[in-house]
Amino acid sequence: MKRILLFGFGVMGKKHADTIMKSKESKLIGVVDPNNSASNEYNYLDFYSSTDNINFKEQVDAVIVSSTTNTHYLISENILNYNLPLLIEKPVSTNLAETKKIINLCIKSKNILQVGFVELFNPTLIFFNSLNINSFDEIKIIRSSPAPSISRNLENVLFDITIHDIAILENLLGLKNLNIKNYSVKNKNNKITEASIFLKSKETNIEIFSSINSQKSERSWTIKKNDDIYKLDLLNKKIFINDKETKIPNNISALELQLNHFLKRIDNNELDKEYLNSVYKIHKFIYDLQ
Repeated sequence: MKRILLFGFGVMGKKHADTIMKSKESKLIGVVDPNNSASNEYNYLDFYSSTDNINFKEQVDAVIVSSTTNTHYLISENILNYNLPLLIEKPVSTNLAETKKIINLCIKSKNILQVGFVELFNPTLIFFNSLNINSFDEIKIIRSSPAPSISRNLENVLFDITIHDIAILENLLGLKNLNIKNYSVKNKNNKITEASIFLKSKETNIEIFSSINSQKSERSWTIKKNDDIYKLDLLNKKIFINDKETKIPNNISALELQLNHFLKRIDNNELDKEYLNSVYKIHKFIYDLQ
C-alpha cells in the first residue's frame, strides 16, 4: 500500500483525497495546506500547514500536488529532492520554462512524473479508443462551465479546461500533425474566459470551443468518420454512434483510473520519457496560444 501525501485541499484536492482513501492500494498519510480551514470538517485527516514535521524518507511513498497552480513549481522542485513519484494537477506550471525544468529534473533523477490529464481516463474516451478508429474527417469539441468562484484562483480558460482537450488530441492524433488555422479569445477582467480554436491536420478539421463563462456545463466531442457520427458526452459518460446510445462500462471514475495508473507506474518503476515529452508538448501548445 502506497503512502501518499497530498498538497492542497481545494476542489480537486478533496476529490483526490476521497479517491486515495477509497483505493485499496493507497493510504492518505496527510494533507499539506497552509489554509487548512477544512481541518475541523475533515478531522479524521492529518493536516499540516507546512512540511517541517514530515519525514519524507520514512513516511511518504508518493506525492500528489493539487494546490494552486502558482505553487506547483516550488513544491514539486522540493519533492524531487527526495526522489518521490509525483502526480501534479494540470498545468504543471503556466511558465513553460518551469514546466520544462520539472520534466528535465524527473528525467535526470529517473523520477516518475504524472500530470492530471484526467480526461484521458474518462470511461467514454477509453471506450471510444477501443473502437480503433485511426483517422477522422471532422472533430468538434465543446468544453464549457459556469464562471468559477474567485476563490478557485484559476489561471485562464486555456490552462484550466482547454488543456484537457489538447491532451486528448495529442493522444489521438499527435500535436505535431496539427496546424492552427484560426484562433480567437474573449477576455474578462484581463483573463481569457473563452477561446475558439480551429485546427487542421492532413485528414481532419478540428474546432474547439472552450468557456469558463457559460450558462451550462458541457464536455462533448462530435467526431465524423465517413458516414458515421460519434458523439462523446464526457460529462455524463455516454457515447452515441449515429444517434444510438451505446452502453459503456462506467463502474469506476476517471480519478480512480488515473490513480491506479499512477500506482502501477510506481510499482513498475515506469519513467516513460515519451509521456514526459508529450506533457511538454501539451503545455507548449497552450502556452503558445496566449
